[in-house]
Amino acid sequence: MAGLCGGWLQLAKLYGGFFVVDVRLLLWLVLLCLLVSVGGVLLWPRLKGLRQMAPAGAALFVFFFVLGLALLHWVGGYPVFVIRSFFQLP
Repeated sequence: MAGLCGGWLQLAKLYGGFFVVDVRLLLWLVLLCLLVSVGGVLLWPRLKGLRQMAPAGAALFVFFFVLGLALLHWVGGYPVFVIRSFFQLP
């Protein structure tokens, strides 16, 4: 088995990098999205019971979280996740 895989494994290159997360901005974004999703679920008159509110709240949270990440990154110029350096491993 080692003889079969040896050729392409030697050609493969391994890379590493430093990945930075702005924790304060991420926490602010999570709390804001949580507040908006809970408010949206509570103001939606058709939802009755936890069985309908939980998936709607999760969907609203994910939608606003991804929208917030995109707006902060591309429009605001404040990226939450940044790759500082990228290098090849020996």
